[in-house]
Amino acid sequence: MWKERDTRNSFKELGWYMPEEFMGGNLFQWIVELHWFDETLSIADDMKASRKLDSTLFKLCFPSNYPLGPPLFRIITPRFLRFIPDGGGHVQEAG
Repeated sequence: MWKERDTRNSFKELGWYMPEEFMGGNLFQWIVELHWFDETLSIADDMKASRKLDSTLFKLCFPSNYPLGPPLFRIITPRFLRFIPDGGGHVQEAG
């Protein structure tokens, strides 16, 4: 990953960035900045249109039993809000 990062001209071209200063020597915890999403994904449209964001920052925490256990994925920025229709709602079973 570091070789690929060093051969690209920009983070936009690369599509991601891992700041070494955020790693702190802990290989089980990564801070990654994504600069590109597939154009077919709604997040790509949202970043361009409504939010005008250049990147998304997230944290990956790998458990000690990885790859048997999945990593924890947490979005740091932007802050995503839950969709609650009409200011609050719930799902009811029909019938």
